[in-house]
Amino acid sequence: MTIEKKTAVSKQIVLNSTQGPDDVAGPRQRLSRRSVLKGMATTSVISCIGGLAPAIISPQARASSGELNILSWPDYIWPDMIRSFEAKTGIRVRLSTYGDNNDALGRLTAERGKGFDLIFPSVTSAGHYYSLDLLQPLAENRLALGNIAPTMLASSLELGATHGGKRYLLPFAWGTEAITLDSARHDDPDGELSYLDLWQPENPGPVTLRPSSALIALGLALDYNGELPSDRMADAYRSEEKYRQILDRATAFAINHKQNIRSYWHSTPEILSAFAQEGCAIGQTWDGPGLTLFRQSKGRYRYRMPREGGLAWLDPVGISAGAGNLEQAYAFINHLLTPEVGAMMANQSGYNSCVAGTEAYLLPDVREAYNATYTREALDNLWWWQVDPPYWLAVRQEYVKRFMQA
Repeated sequence: MTIEKKTAVSKQIVLNSTQGPDDVAGPRQRLSRRSVLKGMATTSVISCIGGLAPAIISPQARASSGELNILSWPDYIWPDMIRSFEAKTGIRVRLSTYGDNNDALGRLTAERGKGFDLIFPSVTSAGHYYSLDLLQPLAENRLALGNIAPTMLASSLELGATHGGKRYLLPFAWGTEAITLDSARHDDPDGELSYLDLWQPENPGPVTLRPSSALIALGLALDYNGELPSDRMADAYRSEEKYRQILDRATAFAINHKQNIRSYWHSTPEILSAFAQEGCAIGQTWDGPGLTLFRQSKGRYRYRMPREGGLAWLDPVGISAGAGNLEQAYAFINHLLTPEVGAMMANQSGYNSCVAGTEAYLLPDVREAYNATYTREALDNLWWWQVDPPYWLAVRQEYVKRFMQA
């Protein structure tokens, strides 16, 4: 994926994850666990004493008529989420999916913002949608904003959910990219894993990764080791020159340690195949597939945070500029903003919902995997993808090509 994915959470209110990916690196430092927990606690108290704010469904949307066209990541909108909405509203849902942010942007651009009513772009790619006028401002008074974890809602503003003083994107899901390993073949040292481990010749089995994000993770690791200080990769967002300096070193390292890499992935199915069919023992993956492997293998495959910090992303939902079914779009967003529906996504995808109160509806093994992965230290140490600067994608693709052709 070339426009990066796939924002902070509490262990009391789980926000679960899929895929996963444009500006300054300041906001991620402010997304501390303390601030998240403070915002979450407020919502938790409200839900205990009176329930979360009810979903807002307009009279027009309640009528048994209309349809809704959704463009989404493949593991965000599940059949039970659609069935419950259709039963409640009579609105027919048509779902189309995309494999990465470039695909999503291209399809909406081709339709000039029409053809689809709702889309789930990674917040890092928001600037591209704004510059092409592909989204419309959200009418916040028509949305059940009280159902979203308060700190998540506030942090989304810093990460790129607004444009020209108006909100265009609403938090939906968040997740991370870190390390999945086969514990039967690879040691699972608590707190000792590093992105550099993926590139070591002594690995007991082959490796899988996504080149575009692996180079960023290497830059983070080189900063952690003091070999290439970059203010924890904040410098990469400050200027193209510094970005290139970091990628020069990261790409050279990757080329020199390329021999163990067996497969390269760009989607969830490719991650699962790398471990199940291609025999990979360790890899840099999204958390959703990591959780799926954990559940399918009864704990043999484990998803872990490296010492440098997991790469964290936020995927919001927005209404396309040419949406033809506006009432239905608002109705479906409010459907998503209920804890039960948030948990449907979380339980089946392994990603985290931005809706407060989903923990009460999570399956036991999903909650177990989340708690094992997102410890206090891991949450404090997350590294957040920022909005892409204008030079970001083209430069990174240049270095990915250099690595792949080496």
